[in-house]
Amino acid sequence: MENSLKMLTIAAGIFITCVVISFSILVMHEGMSLGSAFVNSLNEKEKDYREYNVAKYDSEILTGAEVINVTRKYQNDIEITIVTGNGSRIFTKNNNFNISANYPENDFYIEPYDDYVGRVGRDANGKINRLKFELRRG
Repeated sequence: MENSLKMLTIAAGIFITCVVISFSILVMHEGMSLGSAFVNSLNEKEKDYREYNVAKYDSEILTGAEVINVTRKYQNDIEITIVTGNGSRIFTKNNNFNISANYPENDFYIEPYDDYVGRVGRDANGKINRLKFELRRG
């Protein structure tokens, strides 16, 4: 009788241990899912914030000096097209804007006091991939 009581006690202990371990694994899995969802949400908010910094130029009127600053800031990340009265240029990380070449005698000149209208371009996935600043006429 003593042996059977010991066996039942051991079996009950093993059963309770298995239940506790199973519950712990379940809680850990739910916690990992919750953590993953939180990280994904945080990444999406960061992407929205980064895109806001560029999207704010859509339909915005900027001076030539502001266009120069925006171009220098974002030309390594996205394609930037500037349309002046003398034509247009595309600036990227392979074709950087050079401030020392921006003088009135040059064939392409961004007048710091002219007004430009910004346009944002997006790819098929909706991600911003280009900016266009066009000289505002009139």
